[in-house]
Parts: sequence; structure tokens; C-alpha cells
Amino acid sequence: MFAHSAFLYDLVAISKPGIIVELGTSDGESYFTLCQSILEQRLDCVCYAILAIESCAAQASLENPAEYASYSHLLAAGTPADAFGELHFLHLTNFAVETPGAWIDRVRPGGFVLFSGIDRRDEGSRMRLCWEQIAGGDRFAFHEGSGLGVWRKPGGSDGNDSPLLSAMFIGGSEAQEYVRRHYLIYNGYLRSTLAKTRTESKIAELSKEVQASRHELMALEMELKQAQFERNEARREIKRLESLLPATRERDRLQEEVTRLSALLESERKTLRGLTHSLSWRVTRPIRRLSEMARGCK
Repeated sequence: MFAHSAFLYDLVAISKPGIIVELGTSDGESYFTLCQSILEQRLDCVCYAILAIESCAAQASLENPAEYASYSHLLAAGTPADAFGELHFLHLTNFAVETPGAWIDRVRPGGFVLFSGIDRRDEGSRMRLCWEQIAGGDRFAFHEGSGLGVWRKPGGSDGNDSPLLSAMFIGGSEAQEYVRRHYLIYNGYLRSTLAKTRTESKIAELSKEVQASRHELMALEMELKQAQFERNEARREIKRLESLLPATRERDRLQEEVTRLSALLESERKTLRGLTHSLSWRVTRPIRRLSEMARGCK
């Protein structure tokens, strides 16, 4: 979470800008905070994000949520400042590599320029150098995280500042420290709330997965019971077939015996036909006839 999201939100709500540009948008956290403030405050405002050159997974998948699409525009890195008219609000992020001066010149008098990374001491920290070189106007600095500098361009202010801006720009050190402490606590609260929301979302997601796993387990248990039933049925059928095996073997033996006797009968019939058609059988026919007649007289 961007360390100064709560302040960005409030500053947009208070200043009611018409055109916002964030230079060097990376993961979109700070930029979409600006968009959310526009949405919830119902401001007549257009917002532009000039994407950072660095390629990262978050930026590769960065796209406008549907609720911001009517006023939010994501533009390629390298979009020149002269593509815009007068700006009301400019946020220079740690990832901005374009020359900030050309963009700052586009901000109207009384407009706001925010410098992210003013407390970075690493080599090439352009925002810290720009912040140190900026002159005139109202200045205020937050030191949480890598720091955030707030500069209001000279001119254009009617002097009727909100209590927040008055505390930041013309209040004493005590009032300014109160503002810093307020947003430090507020950002801590937002981080805790965000962490809680993400945890609850994760719990809800895991609960859905558990519920889905339970349904899947129930389906698998039903399949298992069906498989067990089919297995038991198969076992009963095997036992039934095994009980019929002796009768089947006896049937096969009898079938073989019938086949053997049928073959023997056919063989005897052939022999008999051979005898009845032989010459000797025909020659001896009268004798057999007389013999039958003699037996009949007895």
C-alpha cells in the first residue's frame, strides 16, 4: 500500500482539481487512490497516468477498473508534457524519469505538485533533488516511507484554505506535526483494514475451496460406494458361476459321451447297411424266410 494514500485522497477532495497527472505510475496504488477520490467525491475531473518505463508484473497487468474508465486514462511512458494543457494536480513518483521541470511548468498557479521519494538518499534520486531546488510557494513534507513533498505553486490561491491546508502551510510546527501524526496513524489504520480485508477475502476464498473439496469428497465417496457395490455384485456372480462349474463339467462329459455313442451308432448302421446289401445276405434270404416260417408253425 502507498504510504500516503490517505493524504492523496483528502487533498484531491479538498482541492477539487480538473486535471490530474501522475508521472511514473508503476503498480497503480497511488494513482487509483486519486481515481477513487474523484469517484467518491463526484468531481468533474480527468485523470492521466504516465506509466513508468520499468517493466514489472504489476504494471504489465495494470488496467482501468470499469468504474474509473470514463475519466481515467493510462498513457505510455514518454508521453510529452506538451500533450497537455494546464494541469491542476501533478504527482511525481519515484519511477518518474522524464524531466520534471517541463511538467511542473504545466501546473497552473495555485495547483499542487507532489514529490514522492524526497527522503531517498540513493544515487540518482531525482525527486529529492527537485524538491530541494523548488523555490517559492507553500511547502510541506511527510517523512513516512521514502517521504512525500507537497508544493503549492505560487498564485491562484484566494486565501480561504481548508483547515488541513492552513495547518500544513501556515500553521506552527505543532500543527504541522499534528498533520503528520494524523496521517501516520490513519495510514496505519488503512493498512490494518486492508490487511484485514485481504485476510477475510483469503479466508472466504479458502472456505469456498474447502466447500468445493467437501462436495468433491462426497462425490468421490458416492463413486466409491458404487464401485464397492459393483465389486460385490461381481463377486456374487463369480460365486454363482463357480457353483455351476461342476454341472457344466458333467454336461460337457455327457455331451462328449453322446457324441461318442452317436459316432458308434452311425458306425454300426454303416456296418448293418453293408451286410444287408451284400451278396451273401441276398443269397441266404430264402433260407432265412423258411426258417422264420418254421418258427411260426411251432
